[in-house]
Amino acid sequence: MGLQKKTTNNIQIRNLVKLMPEEIWKIQYKKWKKLKPYQIRLIDDGPKSQSQAWLLNSMWCEWMDLKDRNVSKNSEKGISSWTDPWEA
Repeated sequence: MGLQKKTTNNIQIRNLVKLMPEEIWKIQYKKWKKLKPYQIRLIDDGPKSQSQAWLLNSMWCEWMDLKDRNVSKNSEKGISSWTDPWEA
């Protein structure tokens, strides 16, 4: 029974790791911010114009700021911080 639970946990972790970094930021950003319907649609469907791409980039930059704040709060509390795969 313990082996099956460990295997299930490993599978779940592998599935999370398989997510592209772009998917991870989108999931986190949606959790951390109260977004308007058009912002959620833009994140899910992707930009269709240059101005939408700028808006999406703006949201990504805001996510980076939020992530840095969350990492610094966690490190102050002695909690292991999440590493950004783009900076590896």
